[in-house]
Formats: sequence, structure tokens, C-alpha cells
Amino acid sequence: MPNDTRTDSGEFDKKYSDEDFLSTIHKLDGCGTTEVSEALECPYTTAYDRLKSLQEAGKVTSRDIGKVHFWEVAEPDS
Repeated sequence: MPNDTRTDSGEFDKKYSDEDFLSTIHKLDGCGTTEVSEALECPYTTAYDRLKSLQEAGKVTSRDIGKVHFWEVAEPDS
């Protein structure tokens, strides 16, 4: 893949930072995977995989609305 680069250790560099995803969701006041992929101009599968990873890390939450995964930035613990 021409847009992929590797680090010195051979791992793929992340073209999009976690902050890119979080700020996009925040700007859109919550959104679906398609909106994230369009805003960041990345493949849908890239957006979905990264959002799932952020969810596992507790940085975003998701709920299904019909056939759409709706993502929101997680509220900090009080």
C-alpha cells in the first residue's frame, strides 16, 4: 500500500492520530463511522477499526442506531 509507512521496528505508522479521530467526533457532536471516514478522508474500515480501538481504550463510546454505529467522545470519570 503506497500510503503506508513503517517505523524502524517494522510496524506501520499511524497516518491518523487518536486526536484526529477524537476531534472529528467532538466537532460533529457525535457521528457515524461513515462521517468520520469522510471527514478524515480515510477508508471506512480504517475508521471503524480505529474507533473500535478507541472504544476499547475507553476514549469513545458507541451505540447502534438502526444500522449505524454512533460514536461519541467518552465523558471523563468524575
